[in-house]
Amino acid sequence: MNPKPTKQQRDELLDLTKAKNRALSALSFKHIKTYEDFIVSLGHDRDTLSAYYFNPSALKANVTREDIIAFFGSYETELKQKHAGVYDNFRYEFVPHEYEGVYYDGTNSVGIPANIVESSNVVAGDTLTLEETLPESALQKCQLFPFQERAAKALLDGIVREDKRGQLLRAAVGTGKTFIIGALIRRLLDLQFTQDKTYSPWPIVYVTKATIVEQTKRVLERCFGVDTINEVQVINIEQLRASFGELFLEWKTVVKHGEEVTKWVWRPGVNPCILLLDECQQVKNKDSQQSQILQAFNDITLGPTYQVHFSATPFLRVCEAKCFCVSTRIKTKYGITEGVPLSNESWPDFESHVAHPAEPEAYNQAAVKRLMDKMSNYIVDVKGVRPQFNARNTVQLIDFTTPEEKLAFEQVWARYERARKKVEGYELSGSQSRFLKLAQFTVFRKAAELCRVKHLAKVMYESVQNGQAACCATNFKGTITGIVKELVDNYGVSRDDISLVWGGGQTKKTTKQKAKEVMNSDLFKDIFADVGLTEADLNLEDVEEYTELAPELVTRLRLGNQNKKQRQQEIDRFQSGKSKYCLFTFKAGGVGLSLHHTDEMTKEKVRRTRNNWAVKEDIAKIPTRQRVCFLAPTFSAIELVQGLGRCPRLTSLSDTPQVIIFYRGTIEERVAAIVNQKLRCLKEVVRTREDWQDVCNETTHHDTTVLVENKASVMTEEEIAENSAALFGDSVDEEDEEVIEV
Repeated sequence: MNPKPTKQQRDELLDLTKAKNRALSALSFKHIKTYEDFIVSLGHDRDTLSAYYFNPSALKANVTREDIIAFFGSYETELKQKHAGVYDNFRYEFVPHEYEGVYYDGTNSVGIPANIVESSNVVAGDTLTLEETLPESALQKCQLFPFQERAAKALLDGIVREDKRGQLLRAAVGTGKTFIIGALIRRLLDLQFTQDKTYSPWPIVYVTKATIVEQTKRVLERCFGVDTINEVQVINIEQLRASFGELFLEWKTVVKHGEEVTKWVWRPGVNPCILLLDECQQVKNKDSQQSQILQAFNDITLGPTYQVHFSATPFLRVCEAKCFCVSTRIKTKYGITEGVPLSNESWPDFESHVAHPAEPEAYNQAAVKRLMDKMSNYIVDVKGVRPQFNARNTVQLIDFTTPEEKLAFEQVWARYERARKKVEGYELSGSQSRFLKLAQFTVFRKAAELCRVKHLAKVMYESVQNGQAACCATNFKGTITGIVKELVDNYGVSRDDISLVWGGGQTKKTTKQKAKEVMNSDLFKDIFADVGLTEADLNLEDVEEYTELAPELVTRLRLGNQNKKQRQQEIDRFQSGKSKYCLFTFKAGGVGLSLHHTDEMTKEKVRRTRNNWAVKEDIAKIPTRQRVCFLAPTFSAIELVQGLGRCPRLTSLSDTPQVIIFYRGTIEERVAAIVNQKLRCLKEVVRTREDWQDVCNETTHHDTTVLVENKASVMTEEEIAENSAALFGDSVDEEDEEVIEV
């Protein structure tokens, strides 16, 4: 029998494999192109290469994937010859890490920074017990709130002590989930927990929305000393479907139940050990590609894998919780066998059992509660949140500014009603009929939102004149364009005083483009013409809405698309106080974005107490302003909750008034009731008292007359309103959109 490799021998092979994978990844990102780039990436001095290694022409030649594999292959062969026989049967040998010895040294210090003071005008926060305290880390540069440290410690215990393969961090919007996960990552790195568990160049992968990749990297680097190049990779989920994902994934044909099926498969050995999924609602649609990629991660059998899902709004229905639930491998009954780990294969039986008597696809509060109770051992709650300042959420019912606005609203609603009735006369499948209704409903939503332009511009301007900084969340870019034009041309606001967060650009075929293909198909072409829908109506043109304006206006108002760097610059201008207005779409800025009243980007800083509350005397010295946020109605409960969480954050320096603006006496009041049903389901998932839970109910406190007689005609299917935002609403990066099959 061949001898087993020693730890030193294992490390030699592991280091070689990591270097190869890192080089292949750099090649896929085009960070290296030539042999010279490749050799320099290995640590050699570029200035001495020609003298000691290669002739100049060889150095300038393009390097290929095959070249890199051959280069490292020769070293691997040499290494195996050096240690003859020890690697012949070597796969993985997972070595457990010491935990107690690393963690507890008899102290209870949480690393209080020097600028922490005691202040009589701030109520003291809760304290941590020794069992709840994270170990000290020399590389962590920030102080956590006690509830954040408690949650990070629970997640860490779940992974290291209890070997929980999947966990859900559930926390309200603005409670600092990025900081909790940052503290978790820091301790896992300190423990070298992933050593010998994978050959991946990045054993920890942090998946988040494209809009906040840069923001997340900044927090991990500045606050926790994490190397986001070599230690942890922060990506958006689209990158797993693109060239970057080729390092980890392949699209493979396999035989299942005697039939060939094509599915995503993670490459053995190079998959990350730990996958952190931010805003995990992005995998709630189990048929989407991003969900299938996460489901495939749950199929990995070579070596242990761990997942942490986290979001303020993870899911609304039982069917949307598949990725998280399966990741836990919770023991369940499969067929007649008890105690079988939950898998992708057994999920349909599991979800049906938990949801019964409701369907897994139903928005059923009791079913969601049963699911959360069953999964409670794998859920970490953020408890004891005590923000110094709070959000003040209200609903405002407004009247139309002019008779023309009212007429335009009524006409577009009547148009939707006529089109809906026409659709019901066609012989179409359920999905086809739903698509057409959804399309026409989008036209209504766009027009209804545009009617608010003058009102939104007015209240934002008045707020800034009163010494506040004004934010506005909309569903469509066209609305933002109108507000910017109104502020600049009618109120004399400088364009430099306005920040826009709306994204743009794409890497793959978008859902808009897919919808356009459907619209122009033989089946739908005549029907769309019959109901009076055009590509312009649905915002499916190859150009964006604002390009319909005069080129001079587009240039003057700076209404172009944004890349990630430009978007972050716009955010930084607002957060530093250089701009006083910030407008964002729910898709672009409604998730993960921080637009709170802060001192993070100012020279002046507030002192903070031991529970991280700001000393009130210092707040007046900060040049940034109190936030006020205005929101157009969104018909998605998740979008609403996320949108309400952009300005009020844990470290906010003032209360945040937020107003959702509905039109009085219109169909919007009926839609608010539908959203409220989804909020009740979400309440069972989050289980924290939030102002948003009853915010839509406020519309019922008024005597109103709905515009149309048939209230039920808002939707023949409950999901039309929500899905219209997903399919046709403006998005930040089209690369983030889910594939919607029609």
